[in-house]
Amino acid sequence: MATRSTEEALVWAETANLSDWAGLFWHRYNRRNLWANASIRKRVILLQVAVRQVQEAVRQDRPISEVQLHSAHVFAWLMSIVNYVGNKFYHRDLSVFMAMKYPGDSCTYCGSEPCVCLIGVRPPFQIRSEWTPEQTGRSLGAYQAQLEAIYGPRNKKEGIDWVIGRLHSEVTEIGELLARCDINPMGVGAFEQKLAFEICDVLAWICAVAYSLGFSLEEGLATVYATKCPFCGGDVCQCDQATLERGSFIAQTS
Repeated sequence: MATRSTEEALVWAETANLSDWAGLFWHRYNRRNLWANASIRKRVILLQVAVRQVQEAVRQDRPISEVQLHSAHVFAWLMSIVNYVGNKFYHRDLSVFMAMKYPGDSCTYCGSEPCVCLIGVRPPFQIRSEWTPEQTGRSLGAYQAQLEAIYGPRNKKEGIDWVIGRLHSEVTEIGELLARCDINPMGVGAFEQKLAFEICDVLAWICAVAYSLGFSLEEGLATVYATKCPFCGGDVCQCDQATLERGSFIAQTS
């Protein structure tokens, strides 16, 4: 996998599904993560830090492009958690679980489009037992549009601060699940399915941040991560810790 120009990355992203993105991040960062961020709990902490940066950018009324950049970082750390298990949750990849929980035709909880769930009052979500290649093959842009059609009216009404609060909450649920995994009686398969659905929820709320503020998560990811490592410029990340702590960022060029 070679570095891409910005134009090439944008074209690639138009048809890239979740498994494609997981593969890209595996190729680019798995070597470094194996020794620098080997613990899944550390990756969750770094995911929480990235969400906090989104929140701070919104609170400080920073340019939308900056919020888009931090949202791309959130997605990147989410993919590091996906890749920790090799993108196989109970023998299925994340795109299957996303299709099971967010199939695209209606709210998974109330069954309506748009969603009419009451805030804080939701029935258990209905897991779809069947899915189509179209559902598992969706691009991030397609997911963002799908989720906006179903959940956008309610989420936009509640406001961006509420949306980011929900994103924080979903990331916390991943941390809590991992903290209880040693004492939880559920088997490995059930645990992996639960983790996969929690990751899907985080992804849904990253998309909610994007459509609430009117930017494309897919475009942000393509220009930042689908070209090369934005910090060292390599096809495979060669960053040292000092580079990351400085936050050096290589401008994207075509």
